Amino acid sequence: MPTKLPTNTMMDAFKRYCEAIRKTKPVFTRFKDGNLIKHALKHLSEFQIEMLFLWFLREKKHMRPTIGAALSKGIISDFINAGQKEYGFYNKLEKLAKQYIDAEKNSKEIKTEADEMTKILEKLRGELSEKLRPFSYQARAKIAEETAKEERKKK
Repeated sequence: MPTKLPTNTMMDAFKRYCEAIRKTKPVFTRFKDGNLIKHALKHLSEFQIEMLFLWFLREKKHMRPTIGAALSKGIISDFINAGQKEYGFYNKLEKLAKQYIDAEKNSKEIKTEADEMTKILEKLRGELSEKLRPFSYQARAKIAEETAKEERKKK
C-alpha cells in the first residue's frame, strides 16, 4: 500500500479534528487547501500544523471550518501571540494533543515536538514582525534594546 501524501494526511487530520471538536464536517476547497498545506509544511512540521488546527477549531468557533481560514496569516499571528500572552498556553495545547491526536504518540514525543514548535514559532514570529512593522532599522533596534532592559529588570 503506498504511503499517503502529507497533504492528504493533514486534510484527513483536519477532518477528524473538525468532526471531534465542532461536530460538523469541514469545508474543503480543491487544490487550494493542498497548496496551502504544502506551503505551510515548508515552515512548520506536520505536528505543529496539527496543533494549529486543534487550536483553531477550539478557539475560533466563529470562523468557518476551512483549511484556508486555519492557515491564514491572521490566525497564525493570533496563534503565535496567544503563545506569548496566555499563561499555560503550551500546556493547554499538550492536553488537546493528548485528547485528539493519535494514541500512538506518547507524551514524551508530544513534549519534544511542542518544545520544537515553540522555537520555530518564535522564529516565524520574528519573520512576521519584520514584514509587518513599518519601522526603520534604527527604531526596531531601539525598541529591542528597551525590551531587553525591561526583561532584565523583571528578572
